Formats: sequence, structure tokens, C-alpha cells
Amino acid sequence: MSIVQWRHHMDKREFYIEALRRKLYKDAMWTYATFAVTEDSVEYGAFYPTRKEDGYYFKDDNGNEIKIDDATDIAKPLINWRDELIVNIGDLENITADDTVTTYGRFFVNAASIVYAFGKKIPFVNKNFTPGYIEGILVKNFADEPQFGETYKEDMFYPSERVKFNDAVQHIARYNTIFVPGVSERTILPPPGIQEFRAQLMEKNKGRLDDPVVIAQMEKELIAFDAKYLEGDRSSEGFLIGGSDKRIVRKRLFLTFGGLSGFNENGRVDYVPQALVEGIQLDHMPEYNNDTRQGSYGRGVGTQLGGADVKRTLRATNNLEIIEDDCGVTHGIKYTVSDKDQAKFENLYYIVKGSPVLFGPGDAEKLNGKTVEFRIPGYCKTEGTGFCKKCCGELLSIHPHGLSDVAASVGNVIMGISMSAMHGKESKTEVYDIMSLIS
Repeated sequence: MSIVQWRHHMDKREFYIEALRRKLYKDAMWTYATFAVTEDSVEYGAFYPTRKEDGYYFKDDNGNEIKIDDATDIAKPLINWRDELIVNIGDLENITADDTVTTYGRFFVNAASIVYAFGKKIPFVNKNFTPGYIEGILVKNFADEPQFGETYKEDMFYPSERVKFNDAVQHIARYNTIFVPGVSERTILPPPGIQEFRAQLMEKNKGRLDDPVVIAQMEKELIAFDAKYLEGDRSSEGFLIGGSDKRIVRKRLFLTFGGLSGFNENGRVDYVPQALVEGIQLDHMPEYNNDTRQGSYGRGVGTQLGGADVKRTLRATNNLEIIEDDCGVTHGIKYTVSDKDQAKFENLYYIVKGSPVLFGPGDAEKLNGKTVEFRIPGYCKTEGTGFCKKCCGELLSIHPHGLSDVAASVGNVIMGISMSAMHGKESKTEVYDIMSLIS
């Protein structure tokens, strides 16, 4: 018997939670019908939302029609994934506290990926996260599949679960057309007043517009002006995900074409004030062409340097491997941790009273502002061409014979820099600590 057979009404929250309990997140038609306004409103089965003149309805397992009370506007999707949702223990396997304030979107992602793959092993993740975040959790308790006669353990993760998680992430990615707003008025127009603001900056820095430091500071202020304009815009926050979209693409299109190094060897830049939306400036054609040529040269010729370095490094490090758990070294490299360094240091080891401690989830926030000494391969005391697990960290230890691939990544970085030159570069300044040169 359907748990809602006897009811004529249900609210949106109850409908949504029950539908995901039934694993309807696996069904693309249910997902589109729930999170988007589809052209046709077809009844596919139990708990599939349909639109009628006075609102949204669905049918229970026995075909009884039930109205969703708080969903009367059929011009809008039934569920907005950004809306607040309050959930309790039992609403989803991995929820650990009643009255948890989350969103419909986070509830969906937890159900469709984490619970689908791991059940309740990983507690409800109530924040934006990437697959890499989950991988950081898995690596701490990852084991081979049980052999015949062995059982799966609740505190361990297995390759079959990891494969399910991969499949789930790929499945969720197909819904980018409904979860990622692609355009809005603000994303396709320059911020009002940008030309006047740029003119003020140019007047303020008159006579120094060939100084790369000055240009970098001007561009920084223009980008901040644009960021304020985009603040609160759903499309820009959901679509312009990477910083380069705002710092390079929007900058050149709407703010200023910027400073171009071209083939200058004196450290000066050629500044083109007008953005592309203002039209090509014929008096700056040499600068445009030099910038294009530099990008093409980097992609066509500069990549050779990185490729050659990759081959050299692979040959030189082919015999490196992790051969023991702990070499016992009690010193490393000191670093002042900030709360933004979680991804940088997670799964590495740092030293506390001479002993290694794993840098785990949330440690960046706990250690924020503190100077920590990290174990690194450069100080490893393991003999020969070997290294230890504690100096290399948990992630590298998954593939103890794969250190040469990691070493070769330096060449990949060089190659990536040359490749990316074709896509435009960001002008910015950095504070350099000269004492870091002294070891």
C-alpha cells in the first residue's frame, strides 16, 4: 500500500523527500519534470510531477491523484534547487541531526551520489563540494574488495563503491542545462559606468600606463567594479565558475583589453584601454597582432620545452617508489596555514612533538594562522631510491610505484603555461618574501 494512498494533499517538501527515498534521482525524466518546466506534462508513473491549470500533482502507487499544496505556479519549476530545505534524521540515510538547514540541491546531490554509492558511511555534506573532497575521505579507509568468505566492513570503502560514485557524478553532470543558469542581463552586458571609471584610473596614473605593476592594479580595480555589479546575480554565480572567466574573459570583453607584453624585452607593456565590446581600435592593431602571435608561438613552440622536460624527468625518476611506512625524520618545511589551504595540504602529514599527524578534513580551519611543519619527500631519510609514506602523504601512497608521474608533472605545468598563453593572461601582482630564498 502506498504510504500516501489515503491523502489528497501533500506539501512540496514531503513529496521531494519521498521521491528521493524511492531513488527517482536515477530517472532523468523525473529530474527534468521536477527541476525544470518541460514542454509536455506526461504521467510516467508514481511520484512523477505533472502540471495542471491550478498547480502540480502526482499519483501514488495505486493511481490516486494527490495535489502538491505549495506548488501552484506552473510557470515555474516545481523545485528550485537553491531554496532552503529543513531535513531530519531518517529523511536520508546519512543525515545525522534533526532540523538540518540545507537546500533542495544539496539534498539531491547527497542522495544521488553519496548515499547511492556509500550509504550512511559518509555523513551528510551540507556545502558545495567536488568529487575530490569525497576522494579525500575515501583514501583514509580504502581497501580491496573482500575475497570469498570475507565481509564488507562499515568503516571501510571499496573500489566497487568508488565506481558507483563515479557513475553517479557523471549522471548528475548531465543536468547542467537545468542546474546551471547560462545567461542573464548582467552576464551579457558591461557594468554601467565602467568607461567613466576607467578614464578616472587612466587620469590618475597618467604617464605610467606602460608600467605592468600600474596596469595590474588598474585591472584589479576594474574587475572589482565588475564583481560588485555581478553580485547576487544567479547566472553569474552559477555560470562564471572559474576566476579566469571574470578576470580574463569579462575583463577583455567589457572592461579593458589591458596591458600586452607582446615581444617587449624591456619589461614594459603596451596598454589598450578599450574593451572588445567598444570595437577594434585600428591604432592598436600592432598590439593586437603581437598578442595573438605571442599566444600562437607559446602554443606551437613553447610547449616543446614542457614536453622535453616530461620525458627527461620520467627517465630520471623511473626507479623512485614508496617502500616503507615511516622513515622517522623529525623535521620538514614550515608553512603558515590559512583556512583556504584545505585542498593544498589534505592527506599530507605534519609534525607534532616529533610524530607525524595526518592533515584531515577541517584541519585548515583548526590550524588557521598557525605555523606548521610538514613532512616532505625532500627530507625523507629512506635509503636508496625509495621514500616513505609519511613524507609523501596518503594520496601518493595509493600508487607507490607512480612517483615518476608526479615528478614529471613539473614539465606538465610548463607545457600548460605555454598552452594557456593562447587564451589570454591575467595581469596581477604578488607580495614576494625574499627571505624564502634563504634556506
